[in-house]
Amino acid sequence: MVIDGDVFGPRHFPALLAAVRRRGRLAAGVVCTASRPRLALPDGLSLVVVPRGKGGKDPNDIAVAFEAARLAFQDKVNAIALAAPVEWFQSDDAVERRPTKKIVLQPDGWSRIEDLHPAQFGKAGQVEPLLLNTLRTKLCELNYLEAHDHPLLPAVAKLFAAQGKALTAWPKLLAFQEALEELSTNGSSWSPCPHAGVFVMPLGTQVSSKAWLEACGSLKGVEMVRGGGARLFADSPELVLEVLQQLGYYGDELNEDLSEAIDTFAEMKGNSKALAAISISIKPDYPVHTKRALLHAALVSPKLHGEWQLAPSDDLVRGHLLAHGWLRQRAASRLDVFTALCSFSEAHGLPLRRTYNGAVREFSNHLTKVDPSLGLLGGGLALGLRVPEENSECDEFLEYEAGEAAHGAPAVVLADSRSSIATLRIFGGPEPPPRDLNWVPRVCTPLYEGPGCSNVTHWNGTVRLEIDNHIIPDVHMHSRGHSSAMFPKHQFSLKLPTQMPLLGMSPAKRWVLATSFVDVSFQRNPTAFEVYRKLGGWATDTVYVNVEWHGVDYGLYYIGERIECGGGRLDSCHTEPGKPQASDFLLTIDWAKAGKVALRSNVTSTFFSVLSPKKKGLPSSSKAFLQELVNSVDSLAASGAAGLEDLLDFGSFVRYFLVEELAKDVDGYAFSKLGKGCCVWLCRNYVMVRQGRLLHAAPWDFDLAFDFACMPRYFTNVFTQNVSLGVTGWNVENSRADALWIGPSGIPGGSVQHFGINKRQLFLNLWLYPGFKAAFAHAWKAARGRMLGDANLIEMVRRRSSQISAAAKNDLHIWRRTNRCGFWRCCEPEDTHSFDRASEHLSQYLVSRARWIDANVDALLKPHAKPE
Repeated sequence: MVIDGDVFGPRHFPALLAAVRRRGRLAAGVVCTASRPRLALPDGLSLVVVPRGKGGKDPNDIAVAFEAARLAFQDKVNAIALAAPVEWFQSDDAVERRPTKKIVLQPDGWSRIEDLHPAQFGKAGQVEPLLLNTLRTKLCELNYLEAHDHPLLPAVAKLFAAQGKALTAWPKLLAFQEALEELSTNGSSWSPCPHAGVFVMPLGTQVSSKAWLEACGSLKGVEMVRGGGARLFADSPELVLEVLQQLGYYGDELNEDLSEAIDTFAEMKGNSKALAAISISIKPDYPVHTKRALLHAALVSPKLHGEWQLAPSDDLVRGHLLAHGWLRQRAASRLDVFTALCSFSEAHGLPLRRTYNGAVREFSNHLTKVDPSLGLLGGGLALGLRVPEENSECDEFLEYEAGEAAHGAPAVVLADSRSSIATLRIFGGPEPPPRDLNWVPRVCTPLYEGPGCSNVTHWNGTVRLEIDNHIIPDVHMHSRGHSSAMFPKHQFSLKLPTQMPLLGMSPAKRWVLATSFVDVSFQRNPTAFEVYRKLGGWATDTVYVNVEWHGVDYGLYYIGERIECGGGRLDSCHTEPGKPQASDFLLTIDWAKAGKVALRSNVTSTFFSVLSPKKKGLPSSSKAFLQELVNSVDSLAASGAAGLEDLLDFGSFVRYFLVEELAKDVDGYAFSKLGKGCCVWLCRNYVMVRQGRLLHAAPWDFDLAFDFACMPRYFTNVFTQNVSLGVTGWNVENSRADALWIGPSGIPGGSVQHFGINKRQLFLNLWLYPGFKAAFAHAWKAARGRMLGDANLIEMVRRRSSQISAAAKNDLHIWRRTNRCGFWRCCEPEDTHSFDRASEHLSQYLVSRARWIDANVDALLKPHAKPE
């Protein structure tokens, strides 16, 4: 017998032993759980301690399955009893679940993931087969269905699109119910099928977590929701390219080989089964035009349901490469992962693939090869036991005594509610900055010297750090920031004595110890960085830490990577002496920086500061080349003349616009912090010059984003003068020609600093440049269909909130008497007192903002569309 000790505690052991012994002699009994119980186990039972990690499948479930398999392959037993949840022994269809999400296919062919009220699902009931036969007959008459036994959902989707109506594409029960209601109401006026639309239902990765199953109702529902929702494509010569791009197989810089993209698509298990069902076989050695024709035939086949798997995920690949030293950090750029995959393939004699997806698929196949002689359990009896009504996670199993972790397994610490987050301890150096626990947003000035005001304060010293069981001496640490230097929680730069990894991130000397005092969700920057990475770019990796300084709790921070060339961060900046056109340069678009070469563009007076190479290593020829480049980009963007794409990488700048428009950042497209005191590491727009072209490199600083600051001055459209707070409006069209600043008596907003020009003008000109809005619109739709669907946006916040909840609430408690709106007018002041409210607000904003963009993005495709 194998017992899941997470579900059944010691009080259940006598009943379980009795149930098994009524069937025969107990040869072996195993209890799998996190740690040794305080009470002795009954005779016949032994303990297997299962250490717990973060993420992935439940390790206890895996341990139970492993122990059952071990017993099955011994000759001592002829039956195995499993004491586990009853859900283990029910098929997916046997468990009646009411999903809370639905996929709604819009008339324009795109889908949205929307909330599904339980009453709506329950009201649908079962669909009568006779009524469905009537529907099939009608659809056959109108050529939406070619045969009575063909899949029904694609035909219904085409019908509703022809009627200009939205359809619930999943759950299917609702789709058929809506179709029958439409038949009874308007069936007599239905028109024949006007065109050959192609229905595609992308299938994402199955996740069997409780949250996903509750949201989606079944594993099949999880696949569909994680796939991003159904699409209707027009049957055109470009159909194969459009579908492969939608599914993530083709179209970006690492997946440009169409032949291999089709091969990878056809190798996916679900796709392979669908192709075989209609007797289509796509061989790797076929010419690309043959592959394309065969895949086109499969996509338009009326015999298939239109369900196709997304491109393979690289999550497991990254983890394996990291664990075996082929990769420096899990969040490495895809180019770095591709390079590591190629190196691994060469070292192990695997075929070299030409695309990123192909390399991921090849590597995954290599990892998952198994000996076919090892079959599953045969002849074993599985005794499913229902979970008792009361809480079966017994206190005896959750209470451990010090030093009683069995066999060297790490003890589970329950006393510290922040134990899932590492603690960074700081020792030495000057006295730490004082914790002003009664801080108010007022600045000390000559007219008002206090009390109840703050000054810019800086801290600088050499300290010893203790983190993750490591001691790091001689760390140079100094405060950073401009307006944040007046907050009671400071942010810091760290310079280690040598390059070393921190908390799983790539080795480096320079790091940031950051927090936004005005962000009580503690997630704005990490969320923006994650979105940028999901869109294919590199962004700073961050890991949360609790900070203790000389034994005093300073609350929740994160350690983050600095943006710099090489070292597992941005690509290395290659320099060709005397050949600036062939060299790489790292720049920022912000204020001119002291000690840096600053270039001022000729039309919008935008400042570009050169970070790499450093000033002393930048020859005059390179400076002249960069000045000519930024002038040319500025002039072409302003005039709309042809040739800008030769000098500026549209793809990377579109990615940046996607993040900025989703975040709707007060300082987006312009700068980070006001004034010449802006530290170089607070700059917002990091760009690179590579091979003579300007590309966006990395995002930074979203403290004032995601519906935090509601100040009409910052959300006034330059064309219409309309104010668009909340989730509405295109942020790039909002003027930043001035900023509210500190008044003579220290009150925020008591003065206005005028810049003399819209600091967003360069980016506004890019927005208005012919073809850029269309590129943005297509990229947005592709992202919403996959990585930025509603469910994915919600999951980003939920996952991070779950990790940091206790630590965040502790931080709020420390600074509970301060005003965490800072110098700005909060959109939701109540958020500043509640982590749960702030996190929920962030989640709701992301979905609502994305849906506003959904509703307005098509207008960008209209020629000569007037700006809002």
